[in-house]
Amino acid sequence: MPHIDISNRAARLPVRGRLFVAWACLGSLLLLIGLASCGPDRLIEPVSSPSPTTVPHADRIRFGVVGQHPGVNVWALHDAVGGNYADYALRNEYWPRLYALAPPEFELTPRIAEGMPQPVSLEAQGAIGRVTLRSDLHWTDGTSLTAADVAFTANTAIRFELGFDWASYYPMAALDAVESDGPFALLYRFSPEPDAGAWQYGALLAPIAQRAYWEPRIGNAVGLLPSDELGVSITDTDQARALLQAEVDELAARAFAVQREGRQDRELENTLRRKQGDLDAANNLLSELRDEYADKIQAARNALYLLEAGDEPTLGAWMPAGREGEFWLNAWNEEQPFTRPNFDTAAYRYFPDEASAVLALHANEVDMLLTPDGISSASAELLANEPGVSLVTSPSSRYRFLLVNPTGPALSDPVLRSALACLAKGAARSSVLLSEHGNPVNTFAPNVLWTPTGAIAPCAGGAVDELLPQIVDALRSAGYSWERQPTVAAASSALRGVDGVELAPMELLVPDTDPLRVDLADGLRQAALRVGIEVIPTVVAPESIDYAIFSSRQYDLALIGWRLSAYPDYLCGRLIADGLQAPTPQMAGICGQLSSETDLDAARRKIDQLQKLMSEDAVITPLYAETIVDAFRNLKYPYAELLDGYSGVYGAPSLAVPAP
Repeated sequence: MPHIDISNRAARLPVRGRLFVAWACLGSLLLLIGLASCGPDRLIEPVSSPSPTTVPHADRIRFGVVGQHPGVNVWALHDAVGGNYADYALRNEYWPRLYALAPPEFELTPRIAEGMPQPVSLEAQGAIGRVTLRSDLHWTDGTSLTAADVAFTANTAIRFELGFDWASYYPMAALDAVESDGPFALLYRFSPEPDAGAWQYGALLAPIAQRAYWEPRIGNAVGLLPSDELGVSITDTDQARALLQAEVDELAARAFAVQREGRQDRELENTLRRKQGDLDAANNLLSELRDEYADKIQAARNALYLLEAGDEPTLGAWMPAGREGEFWLNAWNEEQPFTRPNFDTAAYRYFPDEASAVLALHANEVDMLLTPDGISSASAELLANEPGVSLVTSPSSRYRFLLVNPTGPALSDPVLRSALACLAKGAARSSVLLSEHGNPVNTFAPNVLWTPTGAIAPCAGGAVDELLPQIVDALRSAGYSWERQPTVAAASSALRGVDGVELAPMELLVPDTDPLRVDLADGLRQAALRVGIEVIPTVVAPESIDYAIFSSRQYDLALIGWRLSAYPDYLCGRLIADGLQAPTPQMAGICGQLSSETDLDAARRKIDQLQKLMSEDAVITPLYAETIVDAFRNLKYPYAELLDGYSGVYGAPSLAVPAP
C-alpha cells in the first residue's frame, strides 16, 4: 500500500515523488520532487547562468550541514542503503549527467548531451530513445567520457536491480537496456513505450560513472548475481503454476455444479485433489525460487555497495579536494567547459543537530545552513534579528490537499464537493498560521512549467467572505436550500440536499503530526458552518488515515499531503491509479495517452487538460504548499525565492555570489 506523507516531518531524501536537487554550473540556465518518486521522485541538477557584469569572487563558500557523511560509493549513494541529504550535499555534483533542470523554472537543459532530447520513437527494433554526447569532455584521469560510460552505468543499475533513485532513473518495467552506437551516440531500448517521467525526467537525469574504473572492480559482485538458468526456472514455474491454477479453477467449478445438483463424481473429485496438490507444489517451488533469487540479488548488491572508491575519476562541476580541519572540501573542476562559479572551493562542515549549526552561523563560522527542508521555525525566530544573517522564504513542493470520498450519497454530487473545496481554499487563505508557514496554491503541480493555462475551477482564490456568495449561488442553483440562507454577515440554518433532507455531519480526518493541517481543519469547520454544513475534524495517526483511504474506504473528508515530483506523473499514478481520484472516461483517456507520451509540449497540453478536469470534479483539491526558510550570511543569490529553497539545491555553490 502506498503511504501518503501525512506528517509534517521531513521524510528521508531522495525518493520518487520527493525532489532532490543537486547543483551544477552550465553556460546557460531547473524544478525540483518529490515526490522523488514519490517517486517516485529524480535528482535534479540546477545550473548557473552567466552574468553580463563582473561579480565578486572569493576563495571559499562554507556550508554547515546537519547530518552525517558516511562516504558510500556511487551505487549505494543513489540507493536506499546509502542515500542521505548530508552526503548528497557534499557529493551530488561529482558525477556528470546528460541533462539538468535549470532554475528558476527548472527547465530541462543539456549538460553533457548535445542539444535537446527528442521524443522516443517507434522503430523497427522497438521504442528507441537517442542521445548524442558532447565529444570534448574528460574525466579527472584525463580519459574521454564516451557513450560506453553511460551505457555501463545504466546497465549495471538494471542488472543489479538497484532501487531508490536508480529505479527512478532506470525503471526496469520500461527500460530494457542502453547501448552505445558509436563513441558518442546512445540508444535507449524501452519496452513498452515510456512516458516523459521515464525518459526526460528519468534516464536523462541519471548520474554517470566511469566504466574503465568500475567494470573491473564489480566482477565479484557480478558473480553473485542470480544465474540466467534461475531466471528461466522462475519463468517456467510461474507459467506452469498459472496453467495449473486455471485447471484447478475449472475443475472446482465443475465439482461445485455437480454438488449443487446433489450428485457425486468421485473421478472428478480425485482429479481436482491431484491437481490441487500439483498446484500447491508449484506454488511452493515458485516461492523457493523467488526467495533464492532475492537472496542472490541482495548479496550481489551488498558486495557492490561495499566497493571502495577513494580514487574514482569524476566529471562533475565540483570534485573532492580532501579535508581541512573540520571541513570537507570540494574544488571547482577546471576541466569542465562550463561557466566558472564565484568561489574556488566549497567547504562542508557537519553538525549533529540544527542547534549547533545555528550557533556556527551566528559565530560566522559557516556561511549557510543546509538541512533537508530548510531551517525550523524556532531557528528562524532566533536568527530573525541576527545582524548580517539573511532569511529567505521559498515555496516548497510539499503540497496539502482536501480529499473527498465521492462514494457517499451526498458527496457523490460534484456541486457539493466543489462547495467544500471552495470553503477549504477560503479557510487556507484566511488562516493566520498558514500565512506564516504556507502558500495557497491552485494547481496540482509546483513547477510553473506544468501550470495550466486559463482559469481553474472551482474558486481560484479569495478568503471565505469573498467566496461565500459564489458558493451559495452554486448550491442554490443545484437545488440545495436553507430555512435561513447564509450571508456574509450571518450564518445559515442547516443545509438541505436536493431531496429536502438536512445533510448529515461529515467527518474530516486530520493527521496528529501536523499543526498546520489541524489549524486548517478547524478553519474549514468554521467556514462550513457558514453555509450550514457540519464538518467534524477528527485528529488521528497518519496510519489511520492511510487505512481509511486505501483499505476500508470508510471516510468522508481527509487532509492529506506529500512532496510532489518534478514531472507530474502522480496525477495518473498516485491520484488515479492508487484510487484517490476515480477517473472519468475523459481522465482515463488522457492518462492512457500520457503513459507513452515523450513529447513534452504534447504532455503539457494533456496535463493542462487533466488538471482542469480534476479541479472541476473536486474529489481532490490542492490547498497550500508549505514554505521553506533558508539562512545564510556573506552571500547573495540570483533569485528572490526558489522552489524548495536553496537548501533544496544544497546551497547552490555554483550560483552563490560573495556579498560585499
